[in-house]
Amino acid sequence: MRGSTLHKVLAGLMLLMAAALLVSHLSTQDTLSLPLWAQAPCGVVAGFGIGVVAAITGWPGANS
Repeated sequence: MRGSTLHKVLAGLMLLMAAALLVSHLSTQDTLSLPLWAQAPCGVVAGFGIGVVAAITGWPGANS
């Protein structure tokens, strides 16, 4: 992936995280209670997303 594309992707992810934090700070929300059968697929999807971002950014210590 080219450096400029990577910077755009990371900037977009950071904006999404900032928006999520702002919304959660300004509003009152109940705890998300997922049924047991939905927790595992959501964990797999979240883990895959985290892994993709970690692989794209080269974390941990790819440049060391």
